[in-house]
Amino acid sequence: REGDFEEVERLLDAGANKDAADNHGFTPLHTATGFNYAGIVQMLIAKGANSNAVSSDGFTPLFFAINNNHANLVRMLLAAGAKKTANAPGGGSLLQLAEEKRYSEIIELLSDKREGSGGAASRGAASVPAYDEAALGKDIEIFAGGASASNPGEEYLDARAKVLAKIRSV
Repeated sequence: REGDFEEVERLLDAGANKDAADNHGFTPLHTATGFNYAGIVQMLIAKGANSNAVSSDGFTPLFFAINNNHANLVRMLLAAGAKKTANAPGGGSLLQLAEEKRYSEIIELLSDKREGSGGAASRGAASVPAYDEAALGKDIEIFAGGASASNPGEEYLDARAKVLAKIRSV
């Protein structure tokens, strides 16, 4: 099932290649980022997935996070060492992409000078908090599996709130 946190974790624990690419060069991190599966992105990063993987068309996970206005994932990827200086496919910088789309929070993350010239990326993977399976696993599973967006159940809304609160704390 798409976005299944426990299944992804089971596969990784069984030795699946966290950086395996499909015929377009997309890795699990590309896919999880593109679909905004924050718990899976965090797990993949914690397990050492390449945050700078480049698809055959030049897409990186950071590009997907920026293009889809997922500031929470931009923050995670930068903390894991994603290069904010990479170019967007077709030319131009990732910062220019965010500026063209007027994504103010992402613009701030990409142009942050407070941490020196490397910004958030200079902190490296050590600053990415380990995911807390015991506390978040069930909530992420409920959230990723979800109820329908038009009729979310109480359990889904509660799980969503917990997961989003955890993501915002990253």
